[in-house]
Amino acid sequence: MTLIPATRYAPPPSEAEQAEILRLRGRFRRHHIFYVVSADRGVRYMAHGAELGARPHTIITDDLDELRYELEHAVSMLT
Repeated sequence: MTLIPATRYAPPPSEAEQAEILRLRGRFRRHHIFYVVSADRGVRYMAHGAELGARPHTIITDDLDELRYELEHAVSMLT
């Protein structure tokens, strides 16, 4: 008998989460905001500075609320 390894699958973000990503992209234009789905870690949300001097430079998290908080916190520190 041949054993076939189980394929691990992580679902993509929900429609509501994808809509929130689009809102964040519109609000925080100094960052590239995207997500990556991997079998090992599931969904990881990322923001990477799109301009020189954008702060924070990089955020990587599995929590969309945390990504939003960190971006909002960075903006509040500038004002």
